[in-house]
Amino acid sequence: MKFLLAGYFGFGNFGDEAILKYAIDILRYYYKNSEITILTQNTLYAKKILGVNGIYRFDMKNVIKGIKNCDYLIFPGGSVLQDVTSVKSILYYLLLV
Repeated sequence: MKFLLAGYFGFGNFGDEAILKYAIDILRYYYKNSEITILTQNTLYAKKILGVNGIYRFDMKNVIKGIKNCDYLIFPGGSVLQDVTSVKSILYYLLLV
């Protein structure tokens, strides 16, 4: 099973990174042979620290490829559908959906 996780990951925000880590732990527990990929600002962190595949969040060609190749697109938490920080933020996440 292939999971793609999307959120505000790789920016060093403690809350978002904690949600991501918990989501990865839960997926690994219940789906032991799954492939986990995240959309992130920091693909090196994804691979070296979290042990998952990372797609640079603004590399839209690979983001679209990742969405097409996954079985499940998951938004693990946080306030991704908001326009407080920027209208671009809500447009980005709506585009993913």
